[in-house]
Amino acid sequence: MKSIRASVGLKGYNIREDVRTVQELLNLVPHSEGGPLVKLATDAICGRKTNGAIEKLQAQKWGWARVDTRVDPNGPTWKLLLSYDKPATLVVTPPKPAPPKIVGTRFIVMMAVKPRAMINPNGENFYFQVIDEMNQSQQALYHFGNVNTPPPVPTPWSAAIPAVVTAPLPLGAADWAGTAVFYEKQRDGAMRTEFWLVPDALSNNMIRFGVYAHLDSPSPTGDGSSSQFSAPFRLVDVSQGAPPPSP
Repeated sequence: MKSIRASVGLKGYNIREDVRTVQELLNLVPHSEGGPLVKLATDAICGRKTNGAIEKLQAQKWGWARVDTRVDPNGPTWKLLLSYDKPATLVVTPPKPAPPKIVGTRFIVMMAVKPRAMINPNGENFYFQVIDEMNQSQQALYHFGNVNTPPPVPTPWSAAIPAVVTAPLPLGAADWAGTAVFYEKQRDGAMRTEFWLVPDALSNNMIRFGVYAHLDSPSPTGDGSSSQFSAPFRLVDVSQGAPPPSP
């Protein structure tokens, strides 16, 4: 809390630190309540402008009969000035509301599989994308497997056979977290892959995909070799544009 050691103003002691304090407080008083029209320089010099500001405040508050052009420690003018020394009000701007989630019931699901490699539960070589069929600016990219930091978006990778899925309830493109199951079997010198997507939001309904053969040469283990495993998949990125125009 601010304080002064001695009187400030006409015939006051006018200690520099006290004068500066009074000038700072006078500048807090609105002009409509007797404060200076032009802010005082806080130069610690009690001159004509500072004395005039004290007079104006006293006259506005109590009338000219009680003007003494001085601020005394614990005096009425000092207490009046202190009443304006309030903490700044914190103005909190409420955050903009998030745009409403855009949902749909038909989605295109596309996959990207790194060529010349078997799919594995470590997830370095498989992504899939969910796209709202009616509003294709609504897209979400998912990464399969257990690695913590997936590699960049695999745009040059080979795509699997896309599927159009009708959801039993309206969903957003980012509502497809769940589990994936793979079954791979070598046949005729190529690895044939089946993939089941099991989103939690679809009440454990399984979506089956066929994946294009993605090995260029037979596996050393020969025809009939197979692998099967499951792993979680996670949201990597989501984009949401404007809703489609009304018909």
